[in-house]
Amino acid sequence: MLRIGLALGGGSSKGLSHIGVLKALSENDIPIACISGTSMGAIIGAIYASSPDLAHLVELTKKFTASKTFQDLGLSVFKKEEEGRVQKIIHMIREKIFFAEALFKPYLVERKEINELIEEIIPDIDMDKTVIPFSTLSLDLITGMDVIKKKGSLREAVMSSMAIPGLFPYIEEADFLLVDGGSTSSIPVYATKTMGADVVIAVSLRGGLEKKHKPGTGLEIHLRIDEIVTTRLIESQVMKADIVIKPDVEDVHWADFSRFDYCIEKGYEAAELAIPRIQELVREKSSIRSRVKNFFSRKKTEKKILFQKVID
Repeated sequence: MLRIGLALGGGSSKGLSHIGVLKALSENDIPIACISGTSMGAIIGAIYASSPDLAHLVELTKKFTASKTFQDLGLSVFKKEEEGRVQKIIHMIREKIFFAEALFKPYLVERKEINELIEEIIPDIDMDKTVIPFSTLSLDLITGMDVIKKKGSLREAVMSSMAIPGLFPYIEEADFLLVDGGSTSSIPVYATKTMGADVVIAVSLRGGLEKKHKPGTGLEIHLRIDEIVTTRLIESQVMKADIVIKPDVEDVHWADFSRFDYCIEKGYEAAELAIPRIQELVREKSSIRSRVKNFFSRKKTEKKILFQKVID
Protein backbone atom coordinates (compact mmCIF):
# COMPACT_ATOMS: atom_id res chain seq x y z
CA MET A 1 0.00 0.00 0.00
CA LEU A 2 1.20 3.50 -0.84
CA ARG A 3 2.64 5.29 2.20
CA ILE A 4 1.78 8.98 2.55
CA GLY A 5 4.05 10.98 4.84
CA LEU A 6 3.41 14.40 6.36
CA ALA A 7 6.23 16.89 7.00
CA LEU A 8 5.07 19.57 9.44
CA GLY A 9 7.18 22.72 9.42
CA GLY A 10 8.08 25.13 12.20
CA GLY A 11 6.54 28.56 12.67
CA SER A 12 5.48 28.92 16.31
CA SER A 13 1.87 30.24 16.43
CA LYS A 14 1.55 29.85 12.66
CA GLY A 15 1.96 26.11 13.30
CA LEU A 16 -1.59 25.98 14.66
CA SER A 17 -2.59 25.83 10.99
CA HIS A 18 -1.25 22.24 10.96
CA ILE A 19 -4.46 21.29 12.80
CA GLY A 20 -6.55 22.58 9.90
CA VAL A 21 -4.41 20.63 7.43
CA LEU A 22 -4.89 17.42 9.42
CA LYS A 23 -8.64 18.07 9.55
CA ALA A 24 -8.91 18.45 5.77
CA LEU A 25 -6.81 15.34 5.09
CA SER A 26 -8.93 13.31 7.52
CA GLU A 27 -12.23 14.47 6.06
CA ASN A 28 -11.06 13.54 2.57
CA ASP A 29 -9.87 10.08 3.68
CA ILE A 30 -6.19 10.76 2.95
CA PRO A 31 -4.43 8.16 5.14
CA ILE A 32 -1.25 9.36 6.86
CA ALA A 33 1.31 6.59 7.29
CA CYS A 34 3.99 8.65 9.03
CA ILE A 35 4.64 12.16 10.36
CA SER A 36 7.79 14.17 10.93
CA GLY A 37 7.82 17.56 12.64
CA THR A 38 10.10 20.49 13.39
CA SER A 39 9.46 22.92 16.27
CA MET A 40 5.69 23.64 16.44
CA GLY A 41 5.26 20.95 13.82
CA ALA A 42 6.88 18.52 16.26
CA ILE A 43 4.40 19.49 19.01
CA ILE A 44 1.29 19.15 16.83
CA GLY A 45 2.68 16.06 15.13
CA ALA A 46 3.52 14.30 18.41
CA ILE A 47 0.06 14.91 19.87
CA TYR A 48 -1.71 13.66 16.75
CA ALA A 49 0.65 10.72 16.15
CA SER A 50 0.05 9.57 19.74
CA SER A 51 -3.73 9.90 19.47
CA PRO A 52 -5.10 10.53 15.94
CA ASP A 53 -8.21 12.30 17.22
CA LEU A 54 -8.79 15.84 15.92
CA ALA A 55 -11.17 16.85 18.72
CA HIS A 56 -8.56 15.74 21.27
CA LEU A 57 -5.83 17.63 19.38
CA VAL A 58 -7.84 20.89 19.33
CA GLU A 59 -8.84 20.58 22.99
CA LEU A 60 -5.31 19.83 24.16
CA THR A 61 -3.68 22.56 22.06
CA LYS A 62 -6.18 25.20 23.20
CA LYS A 63 -5.62 24.19 26.81
CA PHE A 64 -1.85 24.35 26.22
CA THR A 65 -1.79 27.86 24.69
CA ALA A 66 -4.25 29.24 27.26
CA SER A 67 -2.50 27.76 30.30
CA LYS A 68 -0.81 29.98 32.89
CA THR A 69 2.42 28.01 32.41
CA PHE A 70 2.46 28.88 28.72
CA GLN A 71 1.55 32.53 29.35
CA ASP A 72 4.36 32.79 31.90
CA LEU A 73 6.94 32.02 29.19
CA GLY A 74 6.74 35.69 28.25
CA LEU A 75 6.50 35.25 24.46
CA SER A 76 4.12 38.23 24.36
CA VAL A 77 7.16 40.51 24.65
CA PHE A 78 7.78 39.80 20.95
CA LYS A 79 4.21 40.41 19.85
CA LYS A 80 3.72 43.68 18.05
CA GLU A 81 0.22 45.12 17.93
CA GLU A 82 -1.46 48.36 16.98
CA GLU A 83 -0.58 50.40 20.02
CA GLY A 84 -0.32 54.00 21.15
CA ARG A 85 2.91 55.95 21.58
CA VAL A 86 3.29 55.15 25.29
CA GLN A 87 2.61 51.45 24.69
CA LYS A 88 5.22 51.40 21.94
CA ILE A 89 7.82 52.89 24.27
CA ILE A 90 6.99 50.37 27.00
CA HIS A 91 7.16 47.51 24.50
CA MET A 92 10.52 48.73 23.18
CA ILE A 93 11.99 48.92 26.69
CA ARG A 94 10.76 45.43 27.58
CA GLU A 95 12.14 44.00 24.35
CA LYS A 96 15.55 45.62 24.84
CA ILE A 97 15.76 44.34 28.43
CA PHE A 98 14.85 40.88 27.16
CA PHE A 99 17.56 40.84 24.49
CA ALA A 100 20.14 42.38 26.83
CA GLU A 101 19.57 39.52 29.26
CA ALA A 102 19.99 37.05 26.38
CA LEU A 103 23.53 38.34 25.82
CA PHE A 104 24.69 36.86 29.12
CA LYS A 105 22.70 33.61 29.40
CA PRO A 106 22.49 30.54 27.11
CA TYR A 107 18.67 30.55 27.47
CA LEU A 108 16.00 32.58 29.23
CA VAL A 109 13.31 30.00 30.04
CA GLU A 110 14.27 27.38 32.61
CA ARG A 111 14.10 23.65 31.81
CA LYS A 112 11.60 23.12 34.65
CA GLU A 113 9.07 25.42 32.96
CA ILE A 114 9.42 23.63 29.61
CA ASN A 115 9.05 20.26 31.33
CA GLU A 116 5.80 21.39 32.92
CA LEU A 117 4.43 22.47 29.56
CA ILE A 118 5.41 19.30 27.73
CA GLU A 119 4.06 17.06 30.48
CA GLU A 120 0.63 18.66 29.99
CA ILE A 121 0.33 17.75 26.32
CA ILE A 122 2.82 15.02 25.31
CA PRO A 123 2.38 11.47 26.68
CA ASP A 124 5.29 9.89 28.53
CA ILE A 125 6.01 7.16 25.98
CA ASP A 126 8.79 6.04 23.67
CA MET A 127 8.62 7.20 20.07
CA ASP A 128 8.06 3.68 18.77
CA LYS A 129 4.81 3.50 20.77
CA THR A 130 2.93 6.23 18.84
CA VAL A 131 -0.12 5.13 16.82
CA ILE A 132 1.30 6.77 13.68
CA PRO A 133 5.09 6.44 13.19
CA PHE A 134 6.65 9.78 14.15
CA SER A 135 10.01 11.56 14.04
CA THR A 136 11.40 14.95 14.99
CA LEU A 137 14.21 17.07 13.63
CA SER A 138 16.68 19.11 15.70
CA LEU A 139 19.98 20.88 15.02
CA ASP A 140 23.13 19.72 16.81
CA LEU A 141 25.27 22.72 17.80
CA ILE A 142 28.40 20.56 18.11
CA THR A 143 28.56 18.91 14.69
CA GLY A 144 26.23 21.17 12.74
CA MET A 145 24.16 18.13 11.73
CA ASP A 146 20.38 17.93 11.53
CA VAL A 147 19.42 15.11 13.90
CA ILE A 148 16.37 13.04 12.97
CA LYS A 149 15.01 11.18 16.00
CA LYS A 150 12.83 8.11 15.64
CA LYS A 151 13.47 6.42 18.97
CA GLY A 152 13.76 7.32 22.64
CA SER A 153 11.54 9.51 24.80
CA LEU A 154 8.81 11.29 22.84
CA ARG A 155 8.88 14.21 25.29
CA GLU A 156 12.65 14.63 24.98
CA ALA A 157 12.45 14.51 21.18
CA VAL A 158 9.78 17.22 21.10
CA MET A 159 11.68 19.39 23.59
CA SER A 160 14.86 19.23 21.52
CA SER A 161 12.97 20.15 18.34
CA MET A 162 11.22 23.16 19.92
CA ALA A 163 14.28 24.53 21.79
CA ILE A 164 14.40 28.00 20.21
CA PRO A 165 18.08 29.07 20.47
CA GLY A 166 18.64 31.63 23.21
CA LEU A 167 15.07 31.38 24.46
CA PHE A 168 14.49 27.75 25.48
CA PRO A 169 17.13 25.43 26.98
CA TYR A 170 19.08 23.21 24.60
CA ILE A 171 18.96 19.46 25.17
CA GLU A 172 22.21 17.66 26.02
CA GLU A 173 22.04 14.08 24.81
CA ALA A 174 25.01 11.74 24.30
CA ASP A 175 27.47 13.85 22.28
CA PHE A 176 24.77 16.20 20.99
CA LEU A 177 23.67 19.70 21.98
CA LEU A 178 20.23 19.90 20.38
CA VAL A 179 18.15 22.97 19.52
CA ASP A 180 15.18 23.83 17.30
CA GLY A 181 15.87 22.53 13.78
CA GLY A 182 14.05 25.39 12.06
CA SER A 183 17.24 27.28 11.20
CA THR A 184 18.53 24.60 8.83
CA SER A 185 15.53 22.38 8.10
CA SER A 186 12.30 24.19 8.85
CA ILE A 187 10.30 21.56 6.94
CA PRO A 188 11.50 17.97 7.57
CA VAL A 189 10.97 16.59 4.07
CA TYR A 190 14.05 14.36 4.11
CA ALA A 191 13.16 13.06 7.58
CA THR A 192 9.75 12.01 6.25
CA LYS A 193 11.38 10.21 3.33
CA THR A 194 13.58 8.23 5.73
CA MET A 195 10.37 6.88 7.29
CA GLY A 196 9.53 5.15 4.02
CA ALA A 197 7.04 7.65 2.62
CA ASP A 198 6.18 7.16 -1.07
CA VAL A 199 4.43 10.53 -1.17
CA VAL A 200 5.55 13.44 0.99
CA ILE A 201 3.11 16.25 1.80
CA ALA A 202 4.99 19.23 3.22
CA VAL A 203 3.30 22.01 5.17
CA SER A 204 5.30 25.21 4.80
CA LEU A 205 4.60 28.16 7.08
CA ARG A 206 7.28 30.46 5.70
CA GLY A 207 6.57 33.12 3.11
CA GLY A 208 8.96 34.12 0.35
CA LEU A 209 11.87 36.47 0.81
CA GLU A 210 10.53 39.93 1.58
CA LYS A 211 11.82 42.86 -0.43
CA LYS A 212 13.40 45.33 1.95
CA HIS A 213 14.91 48.78 1.83
CA LYS A 214 18.64 49.29 1.50
CA PRO A 215 20.43 48.08 4.71
CA GLY A 216 21.69 51.00 6.77
CA THR A 217 24.37 49.25 8.86
CA GLY A 218 26.85 46.40 8.59
CA LEU A 219 24.76 44.39 11.06
CA GLU A 220 21.67 44.82 8.89
CA ILE A 221 23.64 43.60 5.86
CA HIS A 222 24.75 40.46 7.71
CA LEU A 223 21.21 39.81 8.97
CA ARG A 224 19.84 40.21 5.45
CA ILE A 225 22.40 37.76 4.05
CA ASP A 226 21.47 35.27 6.78
CA GLU A 227 17.80 35.68 5.83
CA ILE A 228 18.59 35.07 2.15
CA VAL A 229 20.67 31.95 2.88
CA THR A 230 17.97 30.51 5.16
CA THR A 231 15.22 31.14 2.60
CA ARG A 232 17.23 29.51 -0.19
CA LEU A 233 18.03 26.50 1.98
CA ILE A 234 14.41 25.96 2.96
CA GLU A 235 13.13 26.40 -0.60
CA SER A 236 15.65 23.83 -1.89
CA GLN A 237 14.35 21.35 0.70
CA VAL A 238 10.68 22.06 0.02
CA MET A 239 11.22 21.34 -3.67
CA LYS A 240 11.91 17.70 -2.76
CA ALA A 241 8.35 17.24 -1.45
CA ASP A 242 5.63 15.83 -3.72
CA ILE A 243 2.95 18.23 -2.49
CA VAL A 244 3.47 21.55 -0.69
CA ILE A 245 0.65 23.10 1.33
CA LYS A 246 1.15 26.77 2.27
CA PRO A 247 -1.44 28.14 4.70
CA ASP A 248 -1.91 31.89 4.24
CA VAL A 249 -0.78 32.95 7.73
CA GLU A 250 1.84 35.57 6.87
CA ASP A 251 -0.23 38.20 8.70
CA VAL A 252 -0.01 36.20 11.96
CA HIS A 253 2.84 37.20 14.26
CA TRP A 254 4.82 34.16 15.38
CA ALA A 255 4.19 34.99 19.06
CA ASP A 256 0.45 35.67 18.69
CA PHE A 257 -1.40 32.55 19.86
CA SER A 258 -4.71 34.39 20.24
CA ARG A 259 -5.67 33.72 16.59
CA PHE A 260 -6.14 30.02 17.20
CA ASP A 261 -9.29 29.45 15.11
CA TYR A 262 -8.04 31.72 12.33
CA CYS A 263 -4.86 29.67 11.86
CA ILE A 264 -6.79 26.40 11.83
CA GLU A 265 -9.16 27.82 9.22
CA LYS A 266 -6.27 28.93 6.99
CA GLY A 267 -4.63 25.51 7.28
CA TYR A 268 -7.91 23.84 6.36
CA GLU A 269 -8.45 26.11 3.34
CA ALA A 270 -4.94 25.54 1.99
CA ALA A 271 -5.21 21.76 2.42
CA GLU A 272 -8.63 21.64 0.75
CA LEU A 273 -7.15 23.32 -2.33
CA ALA A 274 -4.42 20.67 -2.44
CA ILE A 275 -6.75 17.64 -2.08
CA PRO A 276 -7.42 17.12 -5.85
CA ARG A 277 -3.67 17.12 -6.60
CA ILE A 278 -2.98 14.74 -3.69
CA GLN A 279 -5.67 12.33 -4.90
CA GLU A 280 -4.36 12.50 -8.46
CA LEU A 281 -0.78 11.86 -7.33
CA VAL A 282 -1.85 8.92 -5.17
CA ARG A 283 -3.62 7.35 -8.16
CA GLU A 284 -0.55 7.87 -10.34
CA LYS A 285 1.89 6.40 -7.82
CA SER A 286 -0.42 3.50 -6.97
CA SER A 287 -0.15 2.04 -10.46
CA ILE A 288 2.05 -1.08 -10.70
CA ARG A 289 4.40 0.53 -13.20
CA SER A 290 4.85 3.58 -11.02
CA ARG A 291 5.39 1.50 -7.86
CA VAL A 292 8.18 -0.51 -9.56
CA LYS A 293 9.77 2.71 -10.79
CA ASN A 294 9.52 4.29 -7.33
CA PHE A 295 11.09 1.22 -5.72
CA PHE A 296 14.23 1.38 -7.87
CA SER A 297 14.31 5.19 -7.66
CA ARG A 298 14.25 4.97 -3.85
CA LYS A 299 17.11 2.47 -3.90
CA LYS A 300 19.18 4.93 -5.93
CA THR A 301 18.51 7.78 -3.55
CA GLU A 302 19.08 5.78 -0.35
CA LYS A 303 22.44 7.34 0.34
CA LYS A 304 23.83 9.54 3.05
CA ILE A 305 22.56 13.10 2.86
CA LEU A 306 24.97 15.84 3.84
CA PHE A 307 24.48 17.25 7.34
CA GLN A 308 21.70 14.79 8.25
CA LYS A 309 21.99 12.14 10.97
CA VAL A 310 19.22 9.63 11.65
CA ILE A 311 18.76 8.11 15.11
CA ASP A 312 16.56 5.05 14.67
